[in-house]
Amino acid sequence: MDKQQMKLHQQKLIFVITGGDYLRDSSGTSKVVKAHEDVFVHAGYEYMVMFPVSLSRGNGVKRKTITTGCYGLIVDGVFIGIFTPNQVLRYLSDQQNAGKEIAGVLIHHIIRSRINVIRYIVEQIENVRVVYYLHDFYTCCLNYNLLRNDEISCVGMIDMCKGCSYEKLRKKHMAEIADLFRAFENRLVFVAPSAYVKNQWVKYYPQYSEKVVVIAHQKFEGQYVGNRNSLSYASKIRIGYVGSQTKPKGWEIW
Repeated sequence: MDKQQMKLHQQKLIFVITGGDYLRDSSGTSKVVKAHEDVFVHAGYEYMVMFPVSLSRGNGVKRKTITTGCYGLIVDGVFIGIFTPNQVLRYLSDQQNAGKEIAGVLIHHIIRSRINVIRYIVEQIENVRVVYYLHDFYTCCLNYNLLRNDEISCVGMIDMCKGCSYEKLRKKHMAEIADLFRAFENRLVFVAPSAYVKNQWVKYYPQYSEKVVVIAHQKFEGQYVGNRNSLSYASKIRIGYVGSQTKPKGWEIW
């Protein structure tokens, strides 16, 4: 990148909304947020991330989240403080007044946030493309793994919600999600990590089928040859568990 391109990029800002502090969290979503930060900062963009300050207790349908209404802000990998939604917007306005252009709004997750607050914030950022990443199925149900009663997959079930403990909660949740998308659907695009996710998601939102693009989180290059040597019969096989310790990821079986 030449100096002129770098100067142009330094005048632009990427605003990110996610569900937690990606500098501390080890989830797949946070991994992607951090990877994006590396790319944008290297290219000269200011990378500003907003995440909710909240407390969650319990599991499954009994899980309760207390949202403070305040948000932590991280700019270019540095935590700068906790702010109200209006203070976040004031920060963005100050950046614009200083000559910076908001080049994009990236929504990685809205979990633990009040959805109407997210809608309010994004509505104030006018004429900017909004990219919503489908890291899971939270936009389809509060059980973002689509597990009926937290037990078995409901994908493809007839009357999938009937009798499920999430049924009543889901109706309100889906109405809020629909209002969120409608508020800026003319400038909204969705990114799915695979064709499978896209195909399942558009069953819930067929009206947005043309707005979904598939971009894999990871790009496979080359081959890893570090463990191709055969083990001796006397050696023990070592097996590692990768991922969060949850039922959908096989923790109980492990």
